[in-house]
Amino acid sequence: MYEQRKNDPRWRPYYLEAMRVREQARLTVQRRKRRARIRTFLVVAILVILVFLLLAHWTYSQTNELSFSSFIDVLKSKINEFLN
Repeated sequence: MYEQRKNDPRWRPYYLEAMRVREQARLTVQRRKRRARIRTFLVVAILVILVFLLLAHWTYSQTNELSFSSFIDVLKSKINEFLN
């Protein structure tokens, strides 16, 4: 039926309009999905950065020294305290 209307001069403009609307809807869905992926990535990235900053602040408050080795040492000691 679509093939008949596609080639029928009376229905041709309506068919083309329907195809244009369908393509617009498909592109809108793709845009929404892309925006959702970007938003999810940004939220996860911000959460990772905040967790890292909180851990760095916590390490600094424990040792009054801000370095990667002190960060690792404090984490090891807290893990050992938790396990024992």
